[in-house]
Amino acid sequence: MIVACWKVINEVQWLKLSMDSVYPYVDKLVIVEGCDSFMRQAVRDEVTASSRVTEKGLSIDGTTELVENYHDPDGKVTHVKLGFIEGDESVLWNAYLKECSVGDWCWSIDGDEVYPKDQAEKVVELIKSGQYEVIKVNLHNLWKECDQRIVGGGWYTKHERVAKVVEEGMFYLVLSDIKCSDGTDLSRKGRVFSDDDLHLVHFSYVRDKQKMLEKMCWQLRMYEKWDTHPKWAHHREMYKGDPAKYLQRNHVWFTEYYEEGIKVVDYVLPDSIRDLLEVKNGTQRIRRDS
Repeated sequence: MIVACWKVINEVQWLKLSMDSVYPYVDKLVIVEGCDSFMRQAVRDEVTASSRVTEKGLSIDGTTELVENYHDPDGKVTHVKLGFIEGDESVLWNAYLKECSVGDWCWSIDGDEVYPKDQAEKVVELIKSGQYEVIKVNLHNLWKECDQRIVGGGWYTKHERVAKVVEEGMFYLVLSDIKCSDGTDLSRKGRVFSDDDLHLVHFSYVRDKQKMLEKMCWQLRMYEKWDTHPKWAHHREMYKGDPAKYLQRNHVWFTEYYEEGIKVVDYVLPDSIRDLLEVKNGTQRIRRDS
């Protein structure tokens, strides 16, 4: 069984597009909705921790309703509403992993990630080949508009997105770190493909300033974890060595700061995604920088 999985909070902008792009190719869709401790800090104000989420720790932007009312003719969708949780987002990843059985494939997708038709078909082809346990997918990171892409540098351009559930004790430490119960790192078994051979379209930076501020604040809260977690030693050293530069590099949406080798280039959305967006003749530009 192929199980497409999302962990979401306030993802209404792109979630339907994301679900639509893989719905025909999977046996089950699992959407885990919840607010981890770092996000809870990021969205709180002086009065309440629910300024950007409900009192139960769910979305306020229509995400909950979108999932509940999603057109699901084949009965594939499972909606897990966790609300407020203690700990980091690995709790959410492991919540959807629990919806998979040994032998299934867990296809992790962010709410702003969309697969072109041919790329979704390629993922299924690779799964069915029986040659891999973990498949790494390249990210085409869009930049403020749907016709711009940021390339080069670190930019988190390759993630372990598809993993076979090899045992009941398998778990996510972070999304790019999948382990067996004995600590064996499955991520190291991931097959790397070229950017042209396998990729998704990531709408991460095509969003308004409020959303980007929330994303930045969430990452700032995560630095607290990095300060004690051995997995993030390299981030800790970079951040402590030059905090201003580190923040600029990770939040260039606000600063327009680019390191050497990073640039913004023109980008043409794949036809299958344009069709989902109902973008006609390639003339419509969707701006999210207001």
